[in-house]
Amino acid sequence: MIEFLAGLYEWWGLSPLYATDMGDHLRGYNISCSYDGTPWYSIVASIMVVVSFLTYSAYYHVIDKSTWQRREHWVIFLAINFIINFFIAYAIPMNDLSTENYCSELTLSIGDCIGFGVSNGIWAIILFSLVSLSPFPRKLSVNCRNTPWKQ
Repeated sequence: MIEFLAGLYEWWGLSPLYATDMGDHLRGYNISCSYDGTPWYSIVASIMVVVSFLTYSAYYHVIDKSTWQRREHWVIFLAINFIINFFIAYAIPMNDLSTENYCSELTLSIGDCIGFGVSNGIWAIILFSLVSLSPFPRKLSVNCRNTPWKQ
């Protein structure tokens, strides 16, 4: 499972937004330089799914007002979803970087933390869009059921 998630976050090796050392750290390469540390890929991915579904639920089922059924409002929630997921994925490796809680053989940087945050944010946008595209749960909304796909 971790390798599948690593493939997603690293864009299948095509254009990862962070160094391979960061990928090793996120796979669980710990301070003692062995792969028995925290598998951050699976934790961050789980948080991303929960946050994306909560954002979706907030827009389509909690707020669900006729004044919020415009595409621009949906984009605001899409941006909120990106920002929250970016900061979660940025903060976890940044915490390890600032406390030097990683293997000394790895070279990590702030740019790698930002790249991982951006990658997580992009996947959050994709997930939020796919869930919004799905007709069944969206149809349970009273006012926003056609947003953003029909105007």
